[in-house]
Amino acid sequence: MSWRWPLKEIFVGILVFSSFCSAIRLEIGFIGISVTHLFMPIIFGFAIALHKKSAKIFPIQTDNASIFLYFIWFVSIVSTLLYSGFPVRSITGAVNFSSFIFLYLMSSWIFTSIEANRLVKILINSASASAYIGVFSLVIAIVTNQGNIGATYDHISQFNIASITKPIPSIRSFSIEPNLFGIITASVLSIYLAIYLTWDKTNRIVGVITLLGLTLIFSYTRSAFLGFSIGVITMAFISKKARVVVRTFQYGAVFGILLALLIIILPDENSFKLAISYKLGIGMFDLSSGTAIPRLVAIQEGFDGFIKSPLIGNGIFSANNVFINPHTSEITGTAGPIGWLNGLFIQALHDSGLLGLLGWVCFFFFLLHLNYRMFRKLPPSLERSIVLGFIGGNIVILVGSQASSVVWISFPFVFWAINLSILKYYSKQLNSVAK
Repeated sequence: MSWRWPLKEIFVGILVFSSFCSAIRLEIGFIGISVTHLFMPIIFGFAIALHKKSAKIFPIQTDNASIFLYFIWFVSIVSTLLYSGFPVRSITGAVNFSSFIFLYLMSSWIFTSIEANRLVKILINSASASAYIGVFSLVIAIVTNQGNIGATYDHISQFNIASITKPIPSIRSFSIEPNLFGIITASVLSIYLAIYLTWDKTNRIVGVITLLGLTLIFSYTRSAFLGFSIGVITMAFISKKARVVVRTFQYGAVFGILLALLIIILPDENSFKLAISYKLGIGMFDLSSGTAIPRLVAIQEGFDGFIKSPLIGNGIFSANNVFINPHTSEITGTAGPIGWLNGLFIQALHDSGLLGLLGWVCFFFFLLHLNYRMFRKLPPSLERSIVLGFIGGNIVILVGSQASSVVWISFPFVFWAINLSILKYYSKQLNSVAK
C-alpha cells in the first residue's frame, strides 16, 4: 500500500495540532502524559510504514542547532543520574525531556515527506484551529460566568485586585494555561505577519492575523507580548526594507494608540482595563504581592543551586520551588510544575549548570543563524518571508521561555522540527536551481 499525499497531510496535521493541546493529558503521579505522548506510538508506526520502501534508517539531525539540543539532553541526563537530590522527580523529568527529543527526531523524519510550504500551512491551520477553540471557549465562559477547558478565570483572579468584580476570562484553548497558549500563538502569528509585511497582503492573511492577534491579547501573557514585539521589530530590520520598517512602526503606533484610547475610555472598574493595566504595568513591579515574587525567589534558588554544582547542575526539576513571600513570610505555593524555576536560563543554570546554559544559548544562536543565513540566500519570495517569520517565532519562544515552561511541552520541539525541515527543503531547492 502506498501512502497518498492527502493522508500524509491529515496525519501530520493531527500530529502538529496535538502539540497545541498540552492540557489534554493523563496525570500519573509525577508524570503528565500529553495527547502527543499518547499519539507517539501511532506516529512512529506511521513513520516506519512511510519509509518502509527506503533503505534509510531512523535519521539523526546533524545541523548545529540539533547537535546542541542533543548536548543539552546529554548533560541533563548525566546531571540527573549523578547529582539529583530528588531522584524520582528528576528521573520523571528526564523521561519527559527524552520523549521530547524523540518526538523532535521522529517529527523531522516524517516532515521530510511533506512539501515545505504545505508543512507551514499545516502549522498555521493548527494555530488557527486552536485560536477558534479559544474564542468559542471565551464566549461560553462569558455567557455562563464559568471557566472551562479553553478559558479560565484563574489567570485574572490571581492579580490581587479587589475591584475586579466581573473579570473577563483569559483564553488558554487546549493549552495547560494562558501563558503557554499566548507564547505558542504569538510564535505562529510571527510567521503570518512576516508574510503580510513582506509578500502577501490578501484578506485571508489579514483575517488569520486578526484571529491570532485577538486571541493573543485575551491570553493576557506579557512574556508573549514582549517576545512578539521584539520578534516583529527584529524581522522588520532584518528585512532591510525601509517600507517594512516604517510600516511595522506605523502599525505598532496605531495599535498602541487604539489600546491607550480604549483604556482611557473604559471605566476604571472595567475588568479588561484592569487586566491589561496590571499585566503591562504595575504587575511587573509589584514586589510585595505581585507575580514578581516567585520570579525573584526563583532567581535566588537558581543561583544557590548553581553555586552548589556549577559545571553540570543538580538534575532536572531538582529545585525546591516552594516559594515564600519575603515580605509576609507566607508560603505562596509553587509557580508552575514542581521543581520549575520561572525561566529557561535560570532553570538550566540550576539543573544542568554552565554546560546546560551554554547548550541552550548556543542552540538558539545557531537556530536563528540558520534561519538568517537561509533568509539571505533566498530571493524575494513567499519562502523568504516564511523563513523571516520563523526568526520572529523563535525569538518569541526564546523570550517567552524566560518566564514560562514552554520548553516542557511538545509544541516547541514540533515547531523546531518544522523549521529545520523547511530549511533543508529550501536548501535542496536552491542547490537544484544552481545545478
